[in-house]
Amino acid sequence: MSAARALRLGRTPVREAIQMLARDGLVRVYARRGTFVSEMGLEVLRQVCETRAPIEEHVARRAALRAEAADIEKMRGALAGVNALIEQRLFRNLVEADERFHLALAEAAKNPLLQELVVKLHGLAIRFWYPTLTQRSLDDIREEMALHQHVLAAVEDHDPDRAARAMLTLVGGFFHRVTEVLKGTPPGATA
Repeated sequence: MSAARALRLGRTPVREAIQMLARDGLVRVYARRGTFVSEMGLEVLRQVCETRAPIEEHVARRAALRAEAADIEKMRGALAGVNALIEQRLFRNLVEADERFHLALAEAAKNPLLQELVVKLHGLAIRFWYPTLTQRSLDDIREEMALHQHVLAAVEDHDPDRAARAMLTLVGGFFHRVTEVLKGTPPGATA
């Protein structure tokens, strides 16, 4: 049964959705062969991280220069309660809170093109981050989420250099945290 028929939709909305997923790098479409979920290997993770770090650094810098009170409140709201989500192991909610934070930060940068890049790159990064959360210590996850507070504090102080450094610390460690889990040695694990 086709996806369009199963969803009781016409073929056009399904085709457009698949095209959007392909543009975001989440699926690959091969003529006369089908549509497949994109690979999630270490090489893809490396590419995502290499691209994401300078973009997010720039976003943090711009947000520190341009953020208004409402932007800062939106970021603060996104991070509210994340420790409770970690304690309760509500990782899907944690991922959503993380996404809200990064999108609010990008919005505060007041540059729609940067926002689009953050949406795409964050979507790709989540594919690696979410499945690894259950294999990490809660302390390690808490430490990672605390790094977001450093970014927020620098944005609140309108300090672009500090915001950029804080973001590089946050995003720069992402590759290491995820690869350690994928290789079987979760960060923060006790021997």
